[in-house]
Amino acid sequence: IRDVAVTGVQTCALPIWSIVSDIAGTTRDIIREKITLRGKTSTLTLRLEDTAGLRTTDNPIEQIGIQRTLKACEKSDLVLFIVDPHTPIPLIQEQWDEIQKNASFRLSEKTIGIITKSDCTEQEVITETQHFLNESLGIKTSVQTSAVKNHGISDAIESIIHASEIGRAHV
Repeated sequence: IRDVAVTGVQTCALPIWSIVSDIAGTTRDIIREKITLRGKTSTLTLRLEDTAGLRTTDNPIEQIGIQRTLKACEKSDLVLFIVDPHTPIPLIQEQWDEIQKNASFRLSEKTIGIITKSDCTEQEVITETQHFLNESLGIKTSVQTSAVKNHGISDAIESIIHASEIGRAHV
């Protein structure tokens, strides 16, 4: 069983686990759940920790949630960095820099980028976001997904299983 932290600039817990909102900064607690992924050739059970989105804030309660996110990322075997391709690149960079500044580990070495909303985003924007994750942030593996169209989900599952089998996210 591998520990996996789910985070990003703005993430949203699944409504089956908690109350969710589109309002940034409302997730404070880490939601923990065991899941089993079935890939093409293997199966993997994960302890998934859905965490608060990462952002700069002056709200002391929100800062506690962000500190919990950083601790979850540090202790996890793998981090899924969820990125909405509509998020401005400078904001993604700013938040990534903030994580790295406060972290005692190199996050990119155990991170898979999950680019969401590929069904409603121009391919050029997705390609730019993927290039940014790979080249600027050093995230070696990133996957384009759409939960609505079920696009890229099997690719994400295979990437997670592969990263877990080799013990790190970059391949």
